[in-house]
Amino acid sequence: MNGPAGKDSEFYVAFYDLFVATSAEAASKFKNTDMAEQVRMLRASVATLVTFFATGGESGYVRKLADRHGKHGADISPGLYAVWLDCLIETVRRFDAKFDDGVATAWRAVFSKGIEFMTSRYDSRGEDASGVRM
Repeated sequence: MNGPAGKDSEFYVAFYDLFVATSAEAASKFKNTDMAEQVRMLRASVATLVTFFATGGESGYVRKLADRHGKHGADISPGLYAVWLDCLIETVRRFDAKFDDGVATAWRAVFSKGIEFMTSRYDSRGEDASGVRM
């Protein structure tokens, strides 16, 4: 999300407000969370997932991000990612005066690739493809 830092922060705060209101699971995951820090981490994660889509390549950081969110980390269930993406797109709709179906499709395409990777590593224990612990 580009633009002034204030608008940027408003976007991410609005996203989290919607996400925790939409999902009891999300609300429980963020119950005792420093939301200012969470917003900072979400900004970095969004940038990482956009880069993942653009480069078509997996990086060590994306693997670590997936593992931190997996069963042996924060235990973010694969189904919660669909809710996350729906809330992200709804937040974009609320903030983007030019929002239309094409914009929604583009956001979904960009983030779906990263979400697919993240969920594919849900059961991982931080191992690389050969099974070696990272």
